[in-house]
Amino acid sequence: MRGVLLASAAIRSLAISLLAIGLLACQERTEGKQRPQPLTAAPIASPAKPEATPQRVSLPISAYGVRIDFDGDTLVLASARGLRLFPKAGAASEVARDFGTTFALSGSRVVYFAAGELLESRRGEPPHAIGSVPEQPKLMAVSQEELVWVTAARAGGSTLWTLRAGGPQKIAQLRGGVDTLALSDGWAFFFEQGPSGTWRLGGAPLAGGPPISSEWRSGRVPATLSARDQLVYYDGPTRSVHRVSRDLAHDEILGRGVICSPLAALDRVVCARVGGLFELPLDGGEPKELVKQGGFVTAVAVGETGLAWVTDVGSERLVVQRTLL
Repeated sequence: MRGVLLASAAIRSLAISLLAIGLLACQERTEGKQRPQPLTAAPIASPAKPEATPQRVSLPISAYGVRIDFDGDTLVLASARGLRLFPKAGAASEVARDFGTTFALSGSRVVYFAAGELLESRRGEPPHAIGSVPEQPKLMAVSQEELVWVTAARAGGSTLWTLRAGGPQKIAQLRGGVDTLALSDGWAFFFEQGPSGTWRLGGAPLAGGPPISSEWRSGRVPATLSARDQLVYYDGPTRSVHRVSRDLAHDEILGRGVICSPLAALDRVVCARVGGLFELPLDGGEPKELVKQGGFVTAVAVGETGLAWVTDVGSERLVVQRTLL
């Protein structure tokens, strides 16, 4: 009997030992599954052409009244307080200059009015006088070599001027007011306000000759006009984007039911709206979203390979951004 009891105890002891070994092995397998593995970073493909300049820059100036353009691969921003240059590679630069409220930008060329003179500065270099004018321009537009400006006539209406031999040369006398002006290939294009809430698109050659115009239309005068490669404007009341022939005889609608202000046109039309930027194909196809963002865009520029825009972020600050197209 005593032998049986001893055998039973031995068997129980062996079972307990085997059970403990099994539990320990199970615990080790479970812990092995739960044990955190070391973190490894996922591979990131290097961009083919990394940009040294930031894609987004915040500046302590108002977003309203600024102009932006491309000078080659350099993004240029002009404000009443000066010029900022953002090259594709390398550090940005700033030139403090009092451009005032009446100035125009093309590439990195700035023309502005001060003390009875029209002054010119390129790439932020010291300005020099290019002509004397008797009164301050109301509006100005420039290309790399050309210049046009508008003054309000004393008897009413508007006068368009260009610079010739260092002095002002009148190119058109209009009965209505002009608040929108663009310049391209030796022609000034503008919207003229007419009587009883009417308007028309006009053009005047800088070399002299009679101005041309479209038919009078009713409604609010369009505030957005681009004339670089394409003569394009946005009609706010009808929410439509138009492309017009240079002789102003043909008006083609590129987009309907869209908001497109401000806009920029080169070999494509880029529109800004609350919510981002989109492209309108020149063949009249569907709009293509380019950038999705919040905020109010106040300026847009299109270059050969890049797109830039300015957004109002409040408290007298703006954000300027650029991206490749």
